[in-house]
Amino acid sequence: MSAEKLAQIRSNPYIKRALRGPSPAARLAGLGDDRWPAGILFLHTDPYLEELGFDKAQMIAEINGKKAQNIFLRKWGKNAAGFEEDHYKDLIDYLFIAHKWDQVVLTVYLDVPRSYDAIPGYKPKIERWLIKIG
Repeated sequence: MSAEKLAQIRSNPYIKRALRGPSPAARLAGLGDDRWPAGILFLHTDPYLEELGFDKAQMIAEINGKKAQNIFLRKWGKNAAGFEEDHYKDLIDYLFIAHKWDQVVLTVYLDVPRSYDAIPGYKPKIERWLIKIG
């Protein structure tokens, strides 16, 4: 990630899509009896994450070795499993604003099914992405 892109994110940490488009949202998956693997599941993404290569078929399981649930469960509380714009804002803030990291390692699940019925047979394909910042 370039210094210019980081400056853009820090000056405008959240980009809302056009009025007709969906708002970006994320939730913690794998809570309770939720069949999805544990991590941050995206209902929609936004230009910042899309530029890093994310789409809705990917999940963030860990950030710098910390499980996503451990980072966001307390903050998101009883709404952790719901799709909310604030969850996405919190994620962008955590990754690019709150910390002054020069790099971030994300553990990412690939090819996550979008169908609830397909989840029981899913075995996460795992990649670790190193994002250099600045």
